[in-house]
Amino acid sequence: MRVYLLTGIDATKRRLHYSGQLSALLLEPCPTGSNSLCGTQGKRVKFAYFLVGLILVAGVGGVVAIMPSKRDRFQARVRAEARQQGLIVESVRLPRLILRAEDRVSAGGRLRKTSRMCVRYRKRFTRRIDHAPTWRLLRDPSSSTPIVGWRADDDEIRGVNLFQSEFWQAMEALLRDAPQECWGVQALEDSSAWLGTEEPGAASFDAAALRMSKFLDRLEGFHATFSIG
Repeated sequence: MRVYLLTGIDATKRRLHYSGQLSALLLEPCPTGSNSLCGTQGKRVKFAYFLVGLILVAGVGGVVAIMPSKRDRFQARVRAEARQQGLIVESVRLPRLILRAEDRVSAGGRLRKTSRMCVRYRKRFTRRIDHAPTWRLLRDPSSSTPIVGWRADDDEIRGVNLFQSEFWQAMEALLRDAPQECWGVQALEDSSAWLGTEEPGAASFDAAALRMSKFLDRLEGFHATFSIG
């Protein structure tokens, strides 16, 4: 068995050689009086065109595959606009609250992830709020405590309990304006947060970012009202 080691020049010459052969194959005419795709040569020409077409399709397919979708472009513009309005954009994981058996274990017996990625839009308070409670609510259609359709994350609650009806009734009124793509809301010591995803809809990207910013402003006001002074 012979082994050929090609230098850069040799490799270039070989590529040019094969390129020339392909060009000659495509341009070489058939014998006079014969069919345009004659015999073996016709088959070779067809095969050569097939290879060229395959290369073109693969190239175009690769470009299409890396192009961002409409949803990706919308998300990028919403996040850029949100940053312009002073919001902090972060990626976080939220637990999946409603899980079927097939959501927990795959058909092959492998455990599935019981959490999902989402985006957290966080806005720092415009003023200091002392002794304010911290909490996180997650959307859960099966829950009725502390709010219908929302469940409190027990690990994130400080300074308030599930039986303070006045607090949760006021929060329920605030959450009526939360869009379906909002999976959760959170109050931290220095900021309020909106958790979820961005979906292209009737609202433009700047309107979507402005809506989140205004919602977080209202959440800050609510947070200050129920601070423990």
